[in-house]
Amino acid sequence: MRLNKFLAQSGLGSRRAVEQLILAGTVSVNGAAVRALATQVDEENDQVVVGGQAVRPVRQFEYLLLNKPRGYDVTRGGRHHHRRAWDLLPKDTHNSVQSVGRLDRDSTGLLLFTNDGELAFRLAHPRYGCRKTYEVDVEGNLSLVAMARLSEGVELEDGPARAVQVEKLPGLVKGQGRLKIVMVEGRNRIVRRMCEALGHPVVALNRIAVAGLELGDLPRGKTRPLSKQEVRRLRQAVGLSEPEKPAAPRPTHPSQARPCHPPQPERQPRAHTKARPRDKTPAPPARRKRTPRT
Repeated sequence: MRLNKFLAQSGLGSRRAVEQLILAGTVSVNGAAVRALATQVDEENDQVVVGGQAVRPVRQFEYLLLNKPRGYDVTRGGRHHHRRAWDLLPKDTHNSVQSVGRLDRDSTGLLLFTNDGELAFRLAHPRYGCRKTYEVDVEGNLSLVAMARLSEGVELEDGPARAVQVEKLPGLVKGQGRLKIVMVEGRNRIVRRMCEALGHPVVALNRIAVAGLELGDLPRGKTRPLSKQEVRRLRQAVGLSEPEKPAAPRPTHPSQARPCHPPQPERQPRAHTKARPRDKTPAPPARRKRTPRT
């Protein structure tokens, strides 16, 4: 198995993304650092270490949807005095599962977790056009000019940003506007910064859909696994086919071996027939060719 495939099946990202880890020299095989992308590894016998931690391909991909509450960080480390979204996942979640993008601490809503590295990469990368839908409450009522600027593009410190779709919703609180904003790119706090640049700071932000997958009525702080149909639609939305099944472990005991084909019936030997006796009659002598007289 190629090393990039091994790392992708270990939940470290897409095959293209993990190639950067190889080129950076952070991957070692059997104690030796490798930088060759074409390196082959034996998934059962070779030891692969990334950043000082041994990794193994997962045997089954996991897909989880979390309705993130406010006040939770989407991080596994860092400052431990803040609550983490990871603490809301089921206890038996595989440690290779990663979040697909992020929501800041004050934002709520749909957050995906998976160890399908290729899917996670494509859902988060703007190149694949994954649409993310937000319900946003802002200070003040946005004018039609301000809404048009969100669609046409707002200049930020790290470059212009624009929404794919902007729709005004009925406000819930007096003096606040309510919008549905659809984005493709996912820079840090991009929706909040766009609204603030227009003079309408965000009061509340809730993500309700990603690539056609909707949050629905899942209670805040709860998770659920995705159905096979939902996984299939997500992968189709970013140009992927059915998920590739991770390689099954090799059998180590005869009882674990794959069942063999049923034995074929033995061929019966042909019955011997008595050979015909050879005709021992001598052949007639060959005639000599006469030559004409001259």
